Amino acid sequence: MSPEEEMDLLALFANDNPEELERLRRVILTFDDLKLVPSDILSEVLNSYEVDSLYAALFKTHTAFYNRILATLPERKAMIVERDLTDMVAIPQRKKTAEVRREICQQVEKVMYSRSLRVGDLVDGTVRAVRSV
Repeated sequence: MSPEEEMDLLALFANDNPEELERLRRVILTFDDLKLVPSDILSEVLNSYEVDSLYAALFKTHTAFYNRILATLPERKAMIVERDLTDMVAIPQRKKTAEVRREICQQVEKVMYSRSLRVGDLVDGTVRAVRSV
């Protein structure tokens, strides 16, 4: 399944079949669940992304969500992404947004796996959501 199809399917489940979305959330990390990931893991993964990729991934997300994500980045990088999000400097291609979101989730899952953390643990709340960077 392409990243765009995956993004559409998750949105469809959120609207029409929340029970299925809840089941999936215990198996794969969804982009919306990044808010549950410990800050140190987010920082480790997101610092490797360029500003334009982060902008594409965070495009049209809620302010509270992207502020949580930006808080894990170096200050200068976070300021640039935040400015771009506020100004909506460009509309990223939907394909790029979907690809970067999927890639970020996969990278976070790898780091979590290396630390013996499961996605289900995040959803259940057994992993502390916010840790200092």
